[in-house]
Amino acid sequence: MIIKYLLLTLFSELLILLLIIKEKDYRMYLILILTNIISNVSFNLILTSSSNYYLVLYLGEVVVFIVEAFVYYFFYHDIYQSIKVSLLCNLGSLVLGMFL
Repeated sequence: MIIKYLLLTLFSELLILLLIIKEKDYRMYLILILTNIISNVSFNLILTSSSNYYLVLYLGEVVVFIVEAFVYYFFYHDIYQSIKVSLLCNLGSLVLGMFL
């Protein structure tokens, strides 16, 4: 099940990076993939073992957003662009996940 969530997240976030953010540097796609492998798998392991699903879901999404924005900052060197990418990608994958 964790692999399914990871693949859905990667699909949605890569699509957002390509179509909405229009990123041209292939290195950012690699950074997004590697960052999501670590954050998504870790987050889903914690989420599935939690007794308070929704609390962990909301807090975990905030933590993932902040951590990913921080990682993206090392690529963009622009805090606003890093926050924008992290916010759009994470909101997109969260909304997709809620509908599936």
